[in-house]
Amino acid sequence: RALVLKQREAGCDGALEAEELTRDHKPNLPAERARIEKLGGRVVFDGCCHRVARRNCRPGLNMSRSLGDAIAHSSCGVSAHPDVLVRPLTSDDRALLVASDGIWEVISPDEAAEIVASFGPERAMEAARCLADKAVSRWLRVTGGRMTDDITAVLAWLPSNRPALDRMDTRSTVGPSTESPSASASVGAASWSDASWEAGEAS
Repeated sequence: RALVLKQREAGCDGALEAEELTRDHKPNLPAERARIEKLGGRVVFDGCCHRVARRNCRPGLNMSRSLGDAIAHSSCGVSAHPDVLVRPLTSDDRALLVASDGIWEVISPDEAAEIVASFGPERAMEAARCLADKAVSRWLRVTGGRMTDDITAVLAWLPSNRPALDRMDTRSTVGPSTESPSASASVGAASWSDASWEAGEAS
């Protein structure tokens, strides 16, 4: 799920509020379920979440869209096509946050905005790591230490000089601009999978 984090009204001391840009592709959403069932898959509830499965097979993916799942694409109705949203940036927009459902199952968008705001633009890596740490801790608590979901958080603070985002070089965190060629975004990322950490940052 992707969020844009916006500055709240004046006088809130750097507080941010979350605006959701995307929705989670859950198999039990009516349109997703209809496509899955039309193309030969089925949606089952395993006691924890809804999953996509082939006919007469055990439950599989707990999402209705994915990349690289050839069998699911060909026989279960799972799609690789994304939802696309075009939204102009505004002067109130401060950061972009993209995270996996391992985050959003246990942390709300509003809480994520509060966590990011508490670190500020110069500590993007620490904020992303804090989000991931909190999610891991909550997964372990609610499952009695048995499991966590895969967890990834990527946070990018936007340059204060908005023209720097007129054209973006996708190979870099730097946004070239004729008005301010030195402007850049502060980026942090953290990922948890199979009890191992990966982290990185750029500015």
